[in-house]
Amino acid sequence: MPSTPSARSAYSLLLAAVFACAAAIEIFSFRPADPLRFFVYLALTFIAAAIRLDFPGTPTSLAFVPILLAVVDLSGREAIFLAAAGAMVQPIRRWRQKFDPAPAIVRVLDACFAAGAAYLAFHCPWWQYALIAPIPRLAVAAAVLYLMSSGLVNSALGWFQGQPVQVHWNQGMFGLHLAGAIVAGLTHALGLWVGWQAAVVCLPMSYFLGWLCLLALERIRARKEYSEYEAELHLQTIELLALAIGARDRTHPRLRRMQFFALEIGKQLQLANEELQALAAASLLHDVGKLAIPEHILNKPGKLTPEEYEKIKIHPIVGAEILASASFPYPVAEIVSAHHERWDGTGYPNGLKGEQIPLGARILAVVECFDALTSPRPYRRALTPNASMEVIANESNHGYDPRVVSILGEQFRELEQRMKQEKSKNPETSIDDITLERLNSIANAQNEVLELSSMLHDLNYSVGLQEVLPQFAIRLKRMLPFDALVVHGVAKGKLKPQFVNGQEFEALCSLDIPLGQGVAGTSAQLKQPICNADPASEREFSSGPFPSFGSLLAVPLEGNTGVTGVMSVYRAEQSAFGAEDLRIAMAVASKLGLCLEHSTRFQQLSSSATVDFVTGLPNSRALFEHLDAEVARCQRSRETLAVVVCDLDGFKTVNDRFGHLQGNALLHLVGQQLKDSCRGYDYVARMGGDEFVILMPGLPVENLAERLAALETGIQAASRELLREEVVVGVSAGCAFFPADGFDAESLLSKADQRMYSTKSDRKSKAPETDLLTLGLVHLSRQNQSQAEVT
Repeated sequence: MPSTPSARSAYSLLLAAVFACAAAIEIFSFRPADPLRFFVYLALTFIAAAIRLDFPGTPTSLAFVPILLAVVDLSGREAIFLAAAGAMVQPIRRWRQKFDPAPAIVRVLDACFAAGAAYLAFHCPWWQYALIAPIPRLAVAAAVLYLMSSGLVNSALGWFQGQPVQVHWNQGMFGLHLAGAIVAGLTHALGLWVGWQAAVVCLPMSYFLGWLCLLALERIRARKEYSEYEAELHLQTIELLALAIGARDRTHPRLRRMQFFALEIGKQLQLANEELQALAAASLLHDVGKLAIPEHILNKPGKLTPEEYEKIKIHPIVGAEILASASFPYPVAEIVSAHHERWDGTGYPNGLKGEQIPLGARILAVVECFDALTSPRPYRRALTPNASMEVIANESNHGYDPRVVSILGEQFRELEQRMKQEKSKNPETSIDDITLERLNSIANAQNEVLELSSMLHDLNYSVGLQEVLPQFAIRLKRMLPFDALVVHGVAKGKLKPQFVNGQEFEALCSLDIPLGQGVAGTSAQLKQPICNADPASEREFSSGPFPSFGSLLAVPLEGNTGVTGVMSVYRAEQSAFGAEDLRIAMAVASKLGLCLEHSTRFQQLSSSATVDFVTGLPNSRALFEHLDAEVARCQRSRETLAVVVCDLDGFKTVNDRFGHLQGNALLHLVGQQLKDSCRGYDYVARMGGDEFVILMPGLPVENLAERLAALETGIQAASRELLREEVVVGVSAGCAFFPADGFDAESLLSKADQRMYSTKSDRKSKAPETDLLTLGLVHLSRQNQSQAEVT
């Protein structure tokens, strides 16, 4: 066969010339036995060859029906002549197109050979000895005609066109040839009854049968296409479900990678097509059972407890039960159920060992481990592929099938590269790329749930705002980005900052906003959020330079008793907050308002537990705590501490003459006078009744008498102002020094109390003017003596 187009064309012309000469000789020497009958059959052949039926894959004509009829009724030479005539119709129909004589000649020769073989098959002498009826013989002849025409013509045409020889067997065409044999047999039987002219009915009959066959094939094709569409839709539904589940913990981008790795390994292990389909589905749906696992266990950053690990171990069983109810046409549930079994039998849930584990599950176990090691986790960083492969290789023959480990170890680099290439070549076929935005929205929603859950948990179980709000601000910023955050609390008709985070810290700390004014004050008064307001409207409430933010989101914080504060979120851009930002802020504000209310109540209760109600001074409980701390500090710094116990003289007379309300008023004045008379770092507390205690760290002994005299003068002046000099209240004081008089709070207070009562007794017998001075001198000499003893 010539290899070049020009040589092939020359060869075709030569072949056409030879064929034309042979055909001319045959035509001039041909003499049909019954010319009229022959020409009627020839006309039927031309008409049948011109009728085209668009069969799927191979459009065909009905020329084989009159040819089969000629095989029965005419001679072999006449049947071959009719076949050649029918084969020439198709080139004649395409005469306007580019005509290549070689394929046309091959078709004609093929038709001649096929018709001759069919004639010999029908008139085989063996049929007469076996007494076989014409219809079965026609079926054999039709089969021979089909085989010869399908095989020979395709092979010869491919050879002539310089292409590989390919033979296509169309089952629909074979059935049509058998139907044509039945039509030819019925027409022959009818011709024996009414004459050969009955052959004209073969065309309508054959066309009707052909139309029926075509209709049946169309239905089969439509059903097949629908089945393929249904299977594709089923697979896409599975993939979308798996990706949506994976989006909960942001593993959906890796599911495709796991599927690709698993299928490639499965092909090398020669899995059947059904097993590969099961492996493809299981690769995507293997973790569907994790829907039954609580989020706090799945996303726990640390090591699981034994109880939590037992909960995790149920997910293969749950996943297999879910998938078993879906009635997959391939064994998906078995793979999902066993993908955590180990080669040595130490896996779960059933403890399968070695070959007992389905091969698909063994492949999936290795691929999932490789994917997990190369992906970041809350408790560790991602490993490199080489390091991950070393870990898996160490588990070969223990946890994993050594054959699977060996294949992955040899090809994981190549598979990674091929995965990237296929994704870059066909991005439109990747479901997770097409639906990436939706899947990310699922992941973001899940992340929002986790963040809000953690945030609200901290708020619910905390009464100290300064402890929980820094972490609250970090988590809030992940969902609601901001440049600055201020949490205001309501106090005396104003909003005062309780917590500030972000830029311009000092300027925002000074904001004292009256209710009903500014953005935050208006939001608190209206009990409505205000979005994208101008922060400059709060400039007048700042004591310093106000920052230049562009937009402000203010959300009222409501508790059980009303508005407890406002959360103000600032951004540098103008109109920076959207509907999602407002939704998140309002979701957080409800719990933050309750937390702020609880914190305020807790502070009030804590304050009442350590503050005296009448005087506003620390009470005895706070005194002992502070005194213990001061003693410990003085021990470390080697500093002295003066503990002064004061008792009012004549206070009972005030209660008896003026009542307890006036007595409480006097106690309040005395307390304020004591604070005003002391240094800024001295500590004044009410012990109980009309007794007060003053702690004076680092006070020199020589200054004590002066201090005590000033205290008595101030107290007497306060009593004269309140009682109009009807009763003048004095004070008796006793003092103890650390470390001279004791090393703990009880010893010091006891010693100072004894000296106070001693002073009170002395004042009854001595002039009051000398009492305090004498007391100071006594303490001075005692302090010198104590220091000498210590030395």
